[in-house]
Amino acid sequence: GGSGCGPGGCAAGKKPCEPFPTGGVAGRFVQLMYETICCPDPCYQPRWEPITAAAFFADAPRPVTQTRFRWDYGNHLSYPDRGEYFWARADGNGKGPRPNAPARGVPAVDYHELYLDQEIATGGGLGSVIVSAPYRSVNPGQFAESAAGFGDLQITAKSLLFDRELFLFAFQMRTTVPTGQFRKGLGVGHTALEPGIIAGLRLSPQTYAVAQLAEWIPLGGDADYMGAALRYNLALNHVWWRPVRDVQFIGTWELTGMAFQDGLYTDPVLGPQKLSGQTFLNMGFGGRLNFCDTFDMGAAWNHAITGKALVQDQLRVEFRYRY
Repeated sequence: GGSGCGPGGCAAGKKPCEPFPTGGVAGRFVQLMYETICCPDPCYQPRWEPITAAAFFADAPRPVTQTRFRWDYGNHLSYPDRGEYFWARADGNGKGPRPNAPARGVPAVDYHELYLDQEIATGGGLGSVIVSAPYRSVNPGQFAESAAGFGDLQITAKSLLFDRELFLFAFQMRTTVPTGQFRKGLGVGHTALEPGIIAGLRLSPQTYAVAQLAEWIPLGGDADYMGAALRYNLALNHVWWRPVRDVQFIGTWELTGMAFQDGLYTDPVLGPQKLSGQTFLNMGFGGRLNFCDTFDMGAAWNHAITGKALVQDQLRVEFRYRY
């Protein structure tokens, strides 16, 4: 009776779980899922943990109130009007930057983006709203004019749907608002929606996995160029150093990918080219130094591992403060 924090997932007024006939790795995994879903630990107290939110390119599943400063550097983002994901159509006939003659398009661009993100979570941490305001500078070399200014505003709503010690599952919807000057390559010139799911799985007390799947859906862009794309991320977070309880260094390994389902891009020699079916993968490492559950700082790098890279190299630096 009492507090309900007894063995076997027993809680007041609830039948205990049946013994599960385990057998092999698959059987033990099913047993863990069964006990987590059907017989959750009555003593589990949901709370934000650094290891669940250490990834840099995959979003964290648990909402939390925080302010984040992020700096991104991208080296050789190829065909920036690809699917109108980074630029609007940029062959001289769309909203994007006009290429310098005799080129018919821009083959690649280097960029910097500085983000200020504010996330406000509900009291119970089951949902949040995130407002992200980027400042972007682009350098397309000799093929077009360089530019700098505020980019497209992003507003994200996140809901935590399943919360257990072993497993977290969340849904989020990101909306891109075309506030950047698309003629200068600071925005895409149209609205976009990105519904997605985020799952977190505890592999051990010191290791956590996060997987994200999202669909980029452009609205109101160039009818030929804009293209839907599937984004996916996988991250493994591991605590490498913890000298005291409230200080820990978490290393990350991440795989990021994007698969375009339709749309076009501009080749500087051949002009508009088909985009459908092109897939891009990047992989890299990072690390965060966390202080209590309040402040962390870190950096990550990823590199293209497919022949046709979307971004050859990307460096990300973050500072986050939670309150």
